[in-house]
Amino acid sequence: MNEKKKIILNETFASAVQNHKKGNFQVAEKLYKEILNVDPKHLQSIILLGTLSGQMKNFDLAKQLIRKAIKINPNYAETHYKLGIILKELGEVQEAINCYEKAIELNPNYAEAHNNIGNLLRKSDKVEKAINCFEKAIEINPNDPDVYNNLGNCYEELKNFKKAINCYEKAIELNPNYVDAYNNLGIAFKNFGKVQEAINCYKKTIQLESNHADAHNNLGLAFKELGEVQEAINCYEKAIEINPNYIIAYNNLGLAFRELNELKKAASCYEKALNLDPSREEICEGYGDLLLKLNMHIKALTYIKKGTGFICFTQKDVKII
Repeated sequence: MNEKKKIILNETFASAVQNHKKGNFQVAEKLYKEILNVDPKHLQSIILLGTLSGQMKNFDLAKQLIRKAIKINPNYAETHYKLGIILKELGEVQEAINCYEKAIELNPNYAEAHNNIGNLLRKSDKVEKAINCFEKAIEINPNDPDVYNNLGNCYEELKNFKKAINCYEKAIELNPNYVDAYNNLGIAFKNFGKVQEAINCYKKTIQLESNHADAHNNLGLAFKELGEVQEAINCYEKAIEINPNYIIAYNNLGLAFRELNELKKAASCYEKALNLDPSREEICEGYGDLLLKLNMHIKALTYIKKGTGFICFTQKDVKII
């Protein structure tokens, strides 16, 4: 390739990268392809076109391109890492872990790869192994708030709420506007029995992101625990306003209306939840139990059978045992 073509290629690549960063994906895609028509082994263009394809949700093409890049240079840790991300999106969990491990083999200080393995292991219920990965990532880079948040999620699952709280607080120390860490901290505080502290965290989450449906729902749960049922109802209704398909919030709203003995309103909430997902056993059972209280026994039995309860017939009543 002569010098003039190299200059044009470099200029085209610089323009492609700039458009890519700005989110002009179609322009960037066109430019990367122009480069590869001239130089089919232009490694960075292959990698970035693969990355772009992943961002555009074309994961099969992304996988094909990144694997092509690995064939050109099998010793580049970043390409193995990127392939791991794509395989994870395709649901190929073990293959994704293998790619992250290869990236770590090539670059032992690849903190992001350790973190991503941890996330996959946690989702596979291998929480103790996930903790080891997150701790290794923190050892390499102690200033990544996401890793502390992820580690906190592991301790939350293990019901080690004190350690979870410490992790979330560290994440917030590193990023004072970390919305999800505040919400997670609220969950940990509530599970640790510190309901007022949980309320403060949920309110901070909402202050940072007013449309955080989970935080509104969680705030409702905290108010309900304090016996402030109407406040809880307001929170659940706000969560549903933000996300009209929020099944759990409908269920929680139904439970709150039951506490106020507003049974028809409760029934309406259960029905909306079941319209969204008719297979939710706990909601079927709750709705069935409510129908019993409304003396709608035949309909109640239908929903109780869909739930997890057993049915006991007596002379006067139908009960779940």
